[in-house]
Amino acid sequence: MGAPMVTKAERQPRRQCAGRRRQAWPRPGAVEWRDVPQTSGHARDLTRAYLAGPAADARDVDLDAVLLVVSELVTNAVRHAGGVTGFCLEAGPRGVAVLVSDASSLRPVSGEHVPGRAGGFGWRLVRQLGSAVTVSVRPGAGKTVRVHVPVPDHARTPDPHT
Repeated sequence: MGAPMVTKAERQPRRQCAGRRRQAWPRPGAVEWRDVPQTSGHARDLTRAYLAGPAADARDVDLDAVLLVVSELVTNAVRHAGGVTGFCLEAGPRGVAVLVSDASSLRPVSGEHVPGRAGGFGWRLVRQLGSAVTVSVRPGAGKTVRVHVPVPDHARTPDPHT
């Protein structure tokens, strides 16, 4: 069984990413999907398609880091927060923001890793990969976790005007 196909409808933005605050860097092609992914595999497929598309200015992004953040956030939303209620990606010249919303108003916590048992690394890993991690709680209505995955320092091209 192959990876699910990403349909044209899934690539189409529903609207600009809900609940985002004004950021310092532009996002020419922010996309939020109509049908939110409920598996990390589906979310990774949508992410790959978006970052490979013309709307995303993502040529210097560390794709593996973005995919790992997407996987962890979606997995945590499904396992611990009743599922994904919103999924948004915002690519810009300084990196990619991943926004995942769920129905739980509880903030994520770093679990303790128990040898021989899966899990316990995700939230810590997300915080290490992101240059900015925010959790916006909407009492009684869930939360949105936003992680900015920056372009690696070695990939940034110097600005000739500075």
